[in-house]
Amino acid sequence: MIRNILDSYSSVVQDQLSESFANPNVSSLYVHFPFCKHLCNYCDFYKKIPSSSYEIEQFESDLDRYLKLNDFLLKEQKMSFLPLKTLYIGGGTPSLWSPIGLKKFLNKLATHEINLASDIEFTLEINPGTLGDHPRELLLEFMDIGVNRFSMGAQTLNPELLLMLDRVHSLEEVYQSLEALESTDCNYSVDLMLGLPESSKHNRNIISELDFFLKYRPSHFSVYILTTKNNYKHFTLLPSEEYIEQEYLEVSDHLRFRGFNHYEVSNFALDKKESKHNMQYWLSRSVAAIGPSATGLLRFLDFALRYKWAPQQIIYEIENLDKKTLQLENIYLKLRLNLGIDFSDLNLSPIDLTKFIDLGESWCSKGLAHKDPGTHKISLTPRGFLLQDNLLGDIFREFKHI
Repeated sequence: MIRNILDSYSSVVQDQLSESFANPNVSSLYVHFPFCKHLCNYCDFYKKIPSSSYEIEQFESDLDRYLKLNDFLLKEQKMSFLPLKTLYIGGGTPSLWSPIGLKKFLNKLATHEINLASDIEFTLEINPGTLGDHPRELLLEFMDIGVNRFSMGAQTLNPELLLMLDRVHSLEEVYQSLEALESTDCNYSVDLMLGLPESSKHNRNIISELDFFLKYRPSHFSVYILTTKNNYKHFTLLPSEEYIEQEYLEVSDHLRFRGFNHYEVSNFALDKKESKHNMQYWLSRSVAAIGPSATGLLRFLDFALRYKWAPQQIIYEIENLDKKTLQLENIYLKLRLNLGIDFSDLNLSPIDLTKFIDLGESWCSKGLAHKDPGTHKISLTPRGFLLQDNLLGDIFREFKHI
């Protein structure tokens, strides 16, 4: 029996939810490191293989230009940086960035009067096979300059499926990375993928994989369903929706049984180990961003500004989100979280509120949502998470008439 996703609330999530937008300043920064040692066949993030060390050095130099333009944008919006509560280095494969290069970047932040809070969550994405011959020593070097959370992209422990995904790391390199992470006693997350091509043929056992990882004491799992376009090399070999649904629900049930909160559609965490940085996105908070293709959000009370950097030029495009657009986006984001949404917070007329309450009741009757007793607040169950796009369609159709 799948337990309800509201069995446990994290104080980290609740604390962030209680913050207001009265102070529009920014305390989160995302940095996109665009380099990989290999371009996997399924990945659509912006990345490239560096032709030489000079190309990475040029990126390090360009970061100053990104920061200057970002400073200009914030000043134009009458915003500024507070000491950073979260700093996330994503990619790409940021573990290819040397500790020396990363330290230089931190020094650049200081010259732009961007300081790190004493309780910062500083995350660095890493991939097996990119930590060198002495992975523990490299992790400690990163930790010495302030990194206190790692996110490792393992994806699967099935060797045939690693080949299908075009991953270049070996299982032995996964094991070495896990041993290094555990030995440093650091806070880290593991990325896994579901719905992989020919999963049945290669007898993937996702529960067995989870149990193996759990021996190394990660505090967090991000478990994503592989989504691709029709031109994906193995598109015709992807498993059925029924297979993916069963796999997803098995993961949710097993990790919650092992003490993890299913706090977001694809994310599971031990108590107080949620990704603080990603929570900023899901709660529609301001997050600054720099680097090729990086996207930032500047949030105000009734509107927001989203900006995205071009992949190959240091320029950004701006999208303005008005109150109605922002409200719909907030509904989408809140339904991704186990915190759910309270329809009475949507400033609806009594007639429209009744329509939404009835809609939520219909979801609950199908096992897709849970309703808090005595309130109009509903949260999706794991099965509801799987059908989130359909459920959002129900909401958006109602909003057209408001």
